[in-house]
This record gives sequence, C-alpha cells and structure tokens, in this order.
Amino acid sequence: MQYFEIAKRFNLINNRLNMLQDLHNVLNEEVQAKHASSLEWVVIWLIVVYLVIEFYYFFANEFGSP
Repeated sequence: MQYFEIAKRFNLINNRLNMLQDLHNVLNEEVQAKHASSLEWVVIWLIVVYLVIEFYYFFANEFGSP
C-alpha cells in the first residue's frame, strides 16, 4: 500500500470529487435561479396584459357611452 501510495491517491480522488460536487451545486443553483427569474418575468407580463385590458375596458366604458 505504501508503494502505490493508496492513501494519498484516495485523498486526491476524494478532494476532486468534493470539488466536482461543489461545482455541481453551484451550477444547479444557477439553473434554479434562471428558472425562477423566467417565472417572475412571466408573472410580470401577465399583470401588464391584465392592466392593459382593464384600462381599455375602463376607458371604453367611460368615453364610449354617452
């Protein structure tokens, strides 16, 4: 075991796997944040469309009928 330096190799592999796990977590959080941001923009645009429709009906009823 000393000749092949198993303990050192094992520690090196563990360190690299931990690094890959951290990188995976960071990338996963980034994807989730991007998805959440997209959903927020969809909600904002739906509110804008709703407000435009409401203003249209409000002004159509206010100025359209005598």
